[in-house]
Amino acid sequence: MDKEEEKKRISKLCKDFLTDAWSEVSLEDIDCKELLSGYGNQTFHCSINHCKSLSKYEQTEYKDVIIRVYGSLLFGQKDRIKLNIEAGESLTMHILSLYGIAPKVLGVFAGGVIVEYIHNKVATAEDLKDPDLCAAVVRKIAKLHTMEVPIKRRPILLEKIDEIVRSTFIVQLVEEYENSKQALIKKYGDPINWK
Repeated sequence: MDKEEEKKRISKLCKDFLTDAWSEVSLEDIDCKELLSGYGNQTFHCSINHCKSLSKYEQTEYKDVIIRVYGSLLFGQKDRIKLNIEAGESLTMHILSLYGIAPKVLGVFAGGVIVEYIHNKVATAEDLKDPDLCAAVVRKIAKLHTMEVPIKRRPILLEKIDEIVRSTFIVQLVEEYENSKQALIKKYGDPINWK
């Protein structure tokens, strides 16, 4: 699936699950950008902040949202690795949002979740020297680790990493890398001589 088709599908999720202005704007008015892609998920930022037809919806609470697509059933990518079941992950996000630890869950769909976008900045080394900020972060982490959530308790991260390492997907990536490297060497010679 090409990027434009992907953007349309994500934008349609916004129109289907969100209220007010989101349901009224056209797909083209929704600004949708992919933020992250990993083995397990894709993350998108969608916004209607620059939409000209928002005048009657000035009070729309969420003009920016984040969409996480698990796996990705939505895009047919079967080789993605999951660390938790989708329902459990969505439920956990919802519970965390109720306790003020995670963004508010605005929609849950087969294969993903829509959450509020929280305007923020990445903490710098200078920020982390602030004892008040560090204390606030530690309190949030402590709260997170004491919460009761109805999901499996057995840690599976190491098992999943082992699965990834052994998977044919990784073998394919290594083979593609080696083939690309050999093609470059054939075309340009020994990498030591590249300038």
